[in-house]
Amino acid sequence: MEVIYRADNSALLSVTITTSVDNSKARWDALFSRLSELTELPAGQLVIHDFGATPGVARIRIEQVFEEVNHA
Repeated sequence: MEVIYRADNSALLSVTITTSVDNSKARWDALFSRLSELTELPAGQLVIHDFGATPGVARIRIEQVFEEVNHA
């Protein structure tokens, strides 16, 4: 799984997801809904290539990226 984050001057987080899993929009919506309830998501651009990763793996990887952003 690949997660690339770029900070910018926008007020929102823009997310682009490339996946081979059909009908995964609801899964991704639920994942980002949970993440936004737990922490404030940083503004910028997030590009995800999930390579069929499970929701648990996706969440861990995204949380790792956001943690690094908070410590930068």
